[in-house]
Amino acid sequence: MISSLLSPFNLGNRELKNRMFAAPPPSLTCDFNGMVTADTVDYYQRLAETGVGAVIVEGAAISATAKAWVRHLDITSPDALPGLSQLTEKIRRGGALPIIQLYHGGFNSIPVAGKKPYGPGRPALKKITAEIRPLSHEMIDQIIRDYAAAAMMAWNAGFSGIELQAADGSLAQQFLSPLTNSRDDEYGIKNAYGAMFARQAIRVIKSVTPDLALFMRISMKDLLPGGTSLHQAISMAKLFKQEGVDIFHVTEGLITGNPLLIHPAVGKNAPESPFSEDAQIFRIEVKHPLILSGKIGRPTNADHKIARDFCDFVSMGRTINRSPGWPSYAHNLDDFSNKLPCLRCKVCVAASKGCPDRHIPFARIL
Repeated sequence: MISSLLSPFNLGNRELKNRMFAAPPPSLTCDFNGMVTADTVDYYQRLAETGVGAVIVEGAAISATAKAWVRHLDITSPDALPGLSQLTEKIRRGGALPIIQLYHGGFNSIPVAGKKPYGPGRPALKKITAEIRPLSHEMIDQIIRDYAAAAMMAWNAGFSGIELQAADGSLAQQFLSPLTNSRDDEYGIKNAYGAMFARQAIRVIKSVTPDLALFMRISMKDLLPGGTSLHQAISMAKLFKQEGVDIFHVTEGLITGNPLLIHPAVGKNAPESPFSEDAQIFRIEVKHPLILSGKIGRPTNADHKIARDFCDFVSMGRTINRSPGWPSYAHNLDDFSNKLPCLRCKVCVAASKGCPDRHIPFARIL
């Protein structure tokens, strides 16, 4: 019998009706300026209606140079506010709490003509052949201000929470990894594992939106030689907890390229919940609420992870795109027995084009 997965959770003055989060990959439904479209609204309303407790809206670019893919959701322009407000309204109407992720791609951002990509410093990775321009202190200060402005936009749009993206190859992760941060100043790895940048981002987000829940997407391991280890990630998380992070959303891997591509760690040949054992250690050491992500698989598996204290919540991206009825299967396991698993495509186009074996966009399969 499934019980842990369906139990409520008090998040400050808000209640999550269960332990399930929808945290999809970019939907690719925005227009070319990053504005919300009718397809975007329809997609997120349908996600909320699946029965999850909360929906984490895809990473929103905090500046024009933060965008890492075409049709990247914008949270900087005043023109974006009506569409974002519509998202929060529809997600709530669907029965879920609306949360939005704040994103900066760093050197993974779309190149700007005539300018070198920028990041913490020169990455120590042979696969990165582009010349990376180290961020100056003035540039860092501006990015921190961009986080504050984006957080205010999220608050004005009516979101219940904000997620700081510090994994999946984002700029914040680039500061946290010894493979991508070669600085020798206060933002370098030698100063608390490069946590200064993320700590400043957390502080400004908390200062302008103190009433909103703050989530942090964090990588427990880089899964590359010489990269961030679980021990280092735990040490960083303890600092972020002190700064005011309410819930950690854990994953693994360092992406140095197209952020839309699926990481092999959660690919077709990976087992269910490949990060769960590290997540349990992380949760025990940090002593803080934790969302487990990564190929969650069966509802019984998710319930087991929560019941055995591997995590407090699970998040689903591609899984719920492939099987929108997943949350309902937690109530009736017989309905899940004949469902086909996610194909783990390199780039998920379920929202915009439909799964390759269905050819029906997500918004129209319910």
